[in-house]
Amino acid sequence: MRLAVAYALGEIGEKGGGAVVALIRVLAEDRDDEVRQEAAFALGEIAIPMASAPLEKALQDRAEIVRQAAQDAIEKLDEEGEDPAAPKRPGEAAAKKQAEAAKKQAGPRPGAPLAPPPGARP
Repeated sequence: MRLAVAYALGEIGEKGGGAVVALIRVLAEDRDDEVRQEAAFALGEIAIPMASAPLEKALQDRAEIVRQAAQDAIEKLDEEGEDPAAPKRPGEAAAKKQAEAAKKQAGPRPGAPLAPPPGARP
C-alpha cells in the first residue's frame, strides 16, 4: 500500500507541501527499499527544490535501487530548475569535471566501437 501511495503521488505531481513532506519522510524512514525507491522517484516527478537535500542524503542509502532513483530524481530536479544565470551548487563544476575525467580514464565501455587511428581514412 505504501508503495502504491508513493507512486501515485509522483504521478499526480502535486506540489502541495503535505505530499512532499510525506514523501521526504518515507524516503528517509521507510524500511522497504522499494517504497523508498518510489518516494525518490515521486520527488523527482514533482520536481520541487525542497526535495534536493533529502535526495542528496538518499545517495548514501543502503539499497542500490534507492541510490539510483535518488540520482535520477536529482538529475530531473537539475533539468527542471536549470537557469544558466543561476549560481551552481558549491563543488558541482568540480564534481562534473571529476566524473568526466574518470570516464576518460576508464576507456571505452565494453563492446563500444574503437575509434580509428588519427589520419585513417573511413
